[in-house]
Amino acid sequence: MRIVLATEIHGRSAHVETLAARLSAHGRVEIVDPYEGKPQAFAGEAAAYAAFLAGGGHAAYAEHLAGALKKSGPDTFLVGFSAGAGAAWLAACDTTLPRPLGLIGFYGSRIREAAELTPRCPAVLVWPAREEHFDVALLAARLARTPGVTCLRTPYGHGFMNPLSSNFDEEGAARGVKWLEGVLGMAAEGADWVRVAD
Repeated sequence: MRIVLATEIHGRSAHVETLAARLSAHGRVEIVDPYEGKPQAFAGEAAAYAAFLAGGGHAAYAEHLAGALKKSGPDTFLVGFSAGAGAAWLAACDTTLPRPLGLIGFYGSRIREAAELTPRCPAVLVWPAREEHFDVALLAARLARTPGVTCLRTPYGHGFMNPLSSNFDEEGAARGVKWLEGVLGMAAEGADWVRVAD
């Protein structure tokens, strides 16, 4: 199994490399980020977001991830965080791309702009407790009615898995990584990972 790990706007950072190493126990991991693998050192989230937008923003990132999925083939599991989750959602719904094995998206707030789409693989979306620009409960309820989509709510903030985020939560991140490893382990064995994901 191939695991395509789509990062947040901070790109390929030390914690992403550590996560990729842990997930490699369940498949070959490919990191996809908005900056084509070039290390970044942003002064904060505002600077990271400005650089992300300057590089083409969400549309360019979705196109970049689509290209990676074409190269990865049909035995690929998508894991995305924030902007990466939004790009992974679009890729999972795109009928011109190889069908992924599954999708796990953490706090993919931009999914709200493509909530009418249906992914072609099982998808588990992990939501924060709240978002500034929309009602998480309403969006999660809407998406949960989409065939193959499971929505999970957490008590944490957007970015809780990322040490570079102001909403980083050490306990939440540890729990999230352990959960993710368990789900990918089930998927790699061909087990019903969606059933255990909730």
